[in-house]
Amino acid sequence: AGLAVPDWPQTYGYNMFLYPLSRMTGGIYYEHAHRLIGALVGLTTLSFAAYVSLSIPRRAVRVLALIAAVLVVAQGVMGGVRVTGQLSLEPDPAALSPQRILAVVHGITAQVFLTVLVIVTTLSHPRWQGGLPPAEHPAARTDRRWGLAALHVVLAQIVLGAIVRHYPQQTHALLTHLGFAFVVLGITAVYAMRIRGVYRHEPLLRRLGTLLLGAVSLQVLLGFAALGVVMMRKSHDPTAGGVLITTAHQTLGAIVFALSALCVLWHRRLNRAPATV
Repeated sequence: AGLAVPDWPQTYGYNMFLYPLSRMTGGIYYEHAHRLIGALVGLTTLSFAAYVSLSIPRRAVRVLALIAAVLVVAQGVMGGVRVTGQLSLEPDPAALSPQRILAVVHGITAQVFLTVLVIVTTLSHPRWQGGLPPAEHPAARTDRRWGLAALHVVLAQIVLGAIVRHYPQQTHALLTHLGFAFVVLGITAVYAMRIRGVYRHEPLLRRLGTLLLGAVSLQVLLGFAALGVVMMRKSHDPTAGGVLITTAHQTLGAIVFALSALCVLWHRRLNRAPATV
């Protein structure tokens, strides 16, 4: 329903925050609600960044909070320009040109933004700040590489998924996304199983590994369900069930990315490679 409202930052000529609730019907309901919740996310993030900059002494946390603020502002502008094609208050749909490429970037940025918030939360955790120094472990260097590999392939798959979502007619993009899913599953599952099995002295890593393994396995199943939805679709109008499955697949992709980042961070915080002689 992203194009159900043709103008931005207005909504059918109204101030976005004053649009009558009685007119929020059909696709307008979903698109306008998306804008209102997006504005709430933006205001909350800006308030959070201001709070962190004034009260948190750790430089890394302040920088990441600032990055989150920049991302949420860019995300809001991209979401609007994606609809209008330009910075314009013109309400006439005929004068506007929606941009699909911005829809792709808009979708990717949302998931990166979420992970940045997860990282800020992790770095602010009392155990991160005041716990014991990392324990020496012979597998730490190897698993650090596995973790970074998992993080990168999940991000690449998110990019491919955004392209498939907004360019559904591009069959080669769909086939690439489908084939690359097995690469993501292989690398991420190996990493998750290693941090579950190798670091038995760390219950937190075991729990994170279990969550990551479960999430990426479910994500593959949802991916095949979403593929079935696309293949059985007989018209351009999606069904409610189809929307639910494809959106759940997109949402779980964001969770897998955030979980991968969590695993990498906590593995690095709790374990270090032996010193070389």
